[in-house]
Amino acid sequence: MKHTRIACMGLLLLLAALVPIETPAAGATTPPSGFQATVVANNQIFAPTLMSFTPEGRIVVAQQNGKVKVWSGGGVSTTPYLSLTVESSSDRGILGIAYDPNYAANHYVYVYYHRPTPTIHGVISRFVVRPDGLSADPATETVLYEMDSLNFTGVHTGGSLKFGPDGKLYVSVGDDRRGIDVSHSLASDLGKVLRLNKNGSIPVDNPFYTQAAGKYRSIYSKGHRNPYTFDFDQRGHLMLAEVGLSSYEEINDVVGGRDYGWPDYEGPDGGDVRYVDPVGGYAHDQAPEDGGCAIIGAAAVDPATSTFPASYDGDFFYADYCNGWMKSFDPVTGTSTPFATGIVNPTHVVFGPDGNLYYLTRNSGTGSGWITRITYTGSTAPSISAQPRDATVGVGQAATFTVEAQGAAPLSYQWFRNGTAISGATSASYTLTNAQPSDSGASFRVSVANASGSVTSQPATLTVVTNQAPSATITSPAATLTYLAGQKIDYSATATDPEDGTLPASAFDWEIIFHHDTHTHPFLDPAPGSRSGSFTVPDSGFETAANVWFEMRLQVTDSAGRTTTVSRNVHPRTTTLSLQASPADARPALDGTLVSSNHKVLTVRNMRRIVSAPGPQALIGGSWRFDTWSDRGQNQHEIVPTAGNNWFMAVFRLDAGNVGTGVGLTATYYDDTTLTQPVIQRTDPVVLANVAGNSSPAPGVSPGTWSARWQGSVSAQFSELTTFRVLADDGVRLWIGGNLVIDAWTPASKATLYSSAPITMTAGARVPIRLELRQGSGRNGQVRLLWQSKSMPRSIIPSTQLFPTG
Repeated sequence: MKHTRIACMGLLLLLAALVPIETPAAGATTPPSGFQATVVANNQIFAPTLMSFTPEGRIVVAQQNGKVKVWSGGGVSTTPYLSLTVESSSDRGILGIAYDPNYAANHYVYVYYHRPTPTIHGVISRFVVRPDGLSADPATETVLYEMDSLNFTGVHTGGSLKFGPDGKLYVSVGDDRRGIDVSHSLASDLGKVLRLNKNGSIPVDNPFYTQAAGKYRSIYSKGHRNPYTFDFDQRGHLMLAEVGLSSYEEINDVVGGRDYGWPDYEGPDGGDVRYVDPVGGYAHDQAPEDGGCAIIGAAAVDPATSTFPASYDGDFFYADYCNGWMKSFDPVTGTSTPFATGIVNPTHVVFGPDGNLYYLTRNSGTGSGWITRITYTGSTAPSISAQPRDATVGVGQAATFTVEAQGAAPLSYQWFRNGTAISGATSASYTLTNAQPSDSGASFRVSVANASGSVTSQPATLTVVTNQAPSATITSPAATLTYLAGQKIDYSATATDPEDGTLPASAFDWEIIFHHDTHTHPFLDPAPGSRSGSFTVPDSGFETAANVWFEMRLQVTDSAGRTTTVSRNVHPRTTTLSLQASPADARPALDGTLVSSNHKVLTVRNMRRIVSAPGPQALIGGSWRFDTWSDRGQNQHEIVPTAGNNWFMAVFRLDAGNVGTGVGLTATYYDDTTLTQPVIQRTDPVVLANVAGNSSPAPGVSPGTWSARWQGSVSAQFSELTTFRVLADDGVRLWIGGNLVIDAWTPASKATLYSSAPITMTAGARVPIRLELRQGSGRNGQVRLLWQSKSMPRSIIPSTQLFPTG
């Protein structure tokens, strides 16, 4: 099945999107019976993107801000394993960490990250890990490969880095939302999987080595969009989890030298022999337990080390970032099996050297991350996946303790205070209302039981403080403010505390969060210590959907450490962008994505978009190519939808018959409805207008009340009877060869299609033509000059067949 791609971005801090801020607790994961999920590092990592196991058995976790933290069982170190200066906007930052196959001898670690200078671009660097294994020395950096420059505010630059069974270094690289230009090209390393020697040189047996030049000989496969994560399975196959756009998430079995179809296809390609179909995946419009928005992974079971049952040998594990489920994919049968649910924002999945499955998650609201381990126990007895946490509350406030457990249903709960059972406290959460100083220091545990056994949680301690929490008020922006793309937004606030009085600037900590539908993306995290600030809404290379908004979130902290968080949302002003094409079955492209010929999408006003008319396209009558746009722009050009300028049509011409050399008709525009007050004369490539009542059809012409005359000659492409048609919403008349063939000078009540009688035309012969339009009703000024014949489907007469006067 061929999937039509529409112009929306998912995505995507990391991929396509994040989930709502109201997320469940970290460990609310439900694996299959006999498996146990345990949170091993909770809220000790900020904005994590990926993790990897060091040869010493530690876990290193990359944060999007360029810091790499190390976890070694007792917790996450406060001292970074490695700290890099990175470009961290959108889905950029540190994308891959891999260890040399000969690490015992050289202690090399390889990192794939984005540098901000001199232009934003990806690099692959090698570092030397210090003898204690707890950090890498940044002074030892050796840059092995530098990728092509990226757009300043681009997205879909995800990727990963791993050594293959052949000892080569494989790198997946996103297309920077430029798929139509780069993904198939052998002169770009974007939208590709690359293959390198570990010293950065290029293997001479790479599949495109003799076809490409320079560094592009590193290309291993092409036609990728956002190849976010991959792993090598027991067969040695590169299994790739590739994030789609609006329709389909792919699992690709990557073979060197092949093309995987983007941007021509998303999902299966319907038998197109040029491209390789995904071996697995899922559509966005499936039920929540099967669908989603962004595939992440990727971990293949190695039977030599796995502790999982043999039925999982060779399977490929992947998860959906938005819907929070995990599945295993059998590459032999091509089937996926549900494995776990209730995962909040998974960003990476790996198998550890201990044979257990680990996954990394990230809270979209706070940015905090955690690591969860899934082990096979073979038991249905209950186990605790998230322990109750210590709580600190003020006098009179409520304190809630929560446990997360799994095991064969039904599970029963009993909470204890200082070892004594609490009457009625028999659910997964217990709340102590109206906490008093005498409750401070109390210890709370819970016992979880089922028919197979029981388990008791670790204690959680309650602290009751007399200090009251501060209060904060956001003074700007106003709650009624709406924004345009490119607009500067100022924010400010005041804060007071019952004990401290007016709080100083040092108590303020802002975060600007970008919301898209039910998901969020980090946008700006200013340094703490300011009562106010500002940011500018991007107007290009940014999320183009209209169901977006910005949240200004402020946390203030008093001298005793009590905090209060407030926020304010600012929503955009929007308009409906209409993209059309002639003939009706032609397909224009919006932001590099092919769309239907009557595509309408809500967009943020003033958000810059890119339109194009890819060709040739095989349509009725033969092969069609771009002729002109309604706004007279180039084939690929930038548009800015506003309240009064949001309609664009691509005109294609048929490459058959007698293709002329015309450039259009002479157009005269008048500042009245009677064709008597000429204002401007120019050559219009085609007769095509859709002018809003408050807009002008040409410079200097008053909006609303005007008229126009187009004249010159027309040349048919075929010698056959031709019917001329005019679509107009006001008075119109058309002359062909000096004969009045359409006479509808009385304004119509709505847009109407008028037709001439069939006229005998000779291919290549020029025939005089004149079209007049009067616009005076105040409605949109709409006019289109079309033709139709046996060999020519109804379509706008292209510029090649129109010739100006003289």
